[in-house]
Amino acid sequence: MRAWIVLGAAFAAVLLALACGDATAPAEAHVRAPLALATLPEAEACAECHAAIVRKWLQHGMADAMGALDPERPFATPSATWLDHLPSGFRYRVDTDEDTAMLAQELTNPPADLPPPRREIPLLARIGAGVQDVSFAAVEQGRWFFAPLERFTKSGWTHAPFQQSGEGAGLAFRITSDCLGCHTDAELPKPFPAHDLQGFRPRGISCAACHGDASAHLRLMRGGEAVNEGAGLGVLDPARLSPARQLDLCAQCHLEGDAQLDLTPHVRFRPGEDLLARRVVLVAQEAGARPAFVSQVQRLALSACFRESPEMSCTSCHDPHLPPRRQ
Repeated sequence: MRAWIVLGAAFAAVLLALACGDATAPAEAHVRAPLALATLPEAEACAECHAAIVRKWLQHGMADAMGALDPERPFATPSATWLDHLPSGFRYRVDTDEDTAMLAQELTNPPADLPPPRREIPLLARIGAGVQDVSFAAVEQGRWFFAPLERFTKSGWTHAPFQQSGEGAGLAFRITSDCLGCHTDAELPKPFPAHDLQGFRPRGISCAACHGDASAHLRLMRGGEAVNEGAGLGVLDPARLSPARQLDLCAQCHLEGDAQLDLTPHVRFRPGEDLLARRVVLVAQEAGARPAFVSQVQRLALSACFRESPEMSCTSCHDPHLPPRRQ
């Protein structure tokens, strides 16, 4: 059995590009059409004074990490043919009309003397920006499930990862608030059952994910009050945090590890806090063990560059607001 260690926040850093799928050339439609300001209300308010920064952020995959389906986006293109899933005996296809995408499920070998029974569920949200691929939320009576198909930007439709082992979960892989916490900083419902998200309106990650609640800052700036030198501005400036706390901002989503234990499951992490005071993250003790899929923090923590640079943070090399594909 492999030994485990807890990776401390002092070793936490992340290459934001890799986690968001920005390491390769993006889909042209994604580059040509950055998000509209109204998509992220907090960003709309920030643009009053920080328009250039917000314009950059609206092109970032993280700002668009989740959202409603848009028929103008290329990943809304329906699948041309059925995709058979032989282990389960079902096949799947995505059909679209003017304003709705539907996931259809049929038996691959229906009885010859009966019409093939079909199940159809609307696809109401996407998870992912479409830079590399997109997963979809199939919503039935308010309950959210991962669609068993996903779409890669370059190669088209294929079976979702959870479908590619054993018999797959089909239309039974539930989406809960815990699944969505790294794709949005919107307030997430805590329903029972956990996937009964009802009318939750998906959106991506806004300025508040790293800068915290800016309501006090907005009141101060809009009120035209004089600001004393050295006084706080009512908003978090991550550059003023210690390196460890800066790194926690990225590690909250980019340190997957092999297992996690949430110590405060009903209290969401807030920028500036000690992440590992809220969460235990286990990683393999052996340096040669392969890190988990979304564990860029772990990879970077093992590098000589990071270990020899105690003041290093993600922003030592990356503009956090600009899509890495444009850096």
